[in-house]
Amino acid sequence: MSFLQVQNVVKRFDHQYALNDVSISVNKGELVCILGPSGCGKTTLLRVIAGLEKCDSGKVIIDGKDATKLPASKRNFGIVFQSYALFPNMTVIGNVIFALQQKSKASKDELETRALEVLSMVDLISHKDKYPRQLSGGQQQRTALARAVAISPSFLLLDEPLSALDAKVRTKLRGEIRAIQKQLGVTTIMVTHDQEEALTMADTVIVMNNAVVEQAGPPTVIYTNPSTAFVAGFIGSMNFIKGDQETAAIRPEMVKIVGYRESYDYSAKVSAIEFRGALTRVFGRLGSSEEFCVDVSSQDFSALSLREGAMMYMQVPREHTLFYPGAMGRAV
Repeated sequence: MSFLQVQNVVKRFDHQYALNDVSISVNKGELVCILGPSGCGKTTLLRVIAGLEKCDSGKVIIDGKDATKLPASKRNFGIVFQSYALFPNMTVIGNVIFALQQKSKASKDELETRALEVLSMVDLISHKDKYPRQLSGGQQQRTALARAVAISPSFLLLDEPLSALDAKVRTKLRGEIRAIQKQLGVTTIMVTHDQEEALTMADTVIVMNNAVVEQAGPPTVIYTNPSTAFVAGFIGSMNFIKGDQETAAIRPEMVKIVGYRESYDYSAKVSAIEFRGALTRVFGRLGSSEEFCVDVSSQDFSALSLREGAMMYMQVPREHTLFYPGAMGRAV
């Protein structure tokens, strides 16, 4: 069931479109990631949903009610920013209790009980009396998350919540956020520029570019069946092969390297080889000088005897090939 709808929203800054006729639908209880490059409009969309930015036209419907003109204070959401925005002079539990006090007239004991409950959920009980400066980045982000969910919001907004963390902490925390979101069943909209983050966390991914929605759907559909050349090139790695009227596209892992005596679709001169742990990526150039790359399991690669400067021969299965109108694109 749709919980939140953005209908034909337009937002301009001066004469520049930040959102150009954007429509999205978010189901109750799901986690939606808004994904796209810097400047595509994703944070503006989040701010319009929150009521922190007014749209020029269009509607925002929350739980069946027109919230377009409602102030942010009346929309009942929790929000977590990239910068955490914790009060430095308050302890972890103090930060959470302060948020609760803005929404509740419960007694001090009741507020503390609720704060301890959410701190336990994010594994911060042992750090409850520390100040933000005494916490790691991941602990600060979990404190911000606890503060946001403590008020039992109707929905949760996450604005690039993990981008300031190192890769290992980011991977751990995204799993924790997803687990908490599922446990609470809270409708969550998260802005990110990290495609891996979106693909691993989201029920639905919304890909934006140049102020419009390019595609929305489950992560598997976005990855395996991108509807536009932009989405194909932005999500994961993609080889593009130019034609006169259309461009063919295929993922590196879908290409098979074969012996020169076997039937093959393309040949390329190997320009570079990258060992990536379980996978090895082989780069080459087609006769037309277009770049091309193939992913092979590192175990299989050792049997191929490929080296820079050698020729590789490739089968490109048509059932895994996508086609886009126009002769645009290059391997990415």
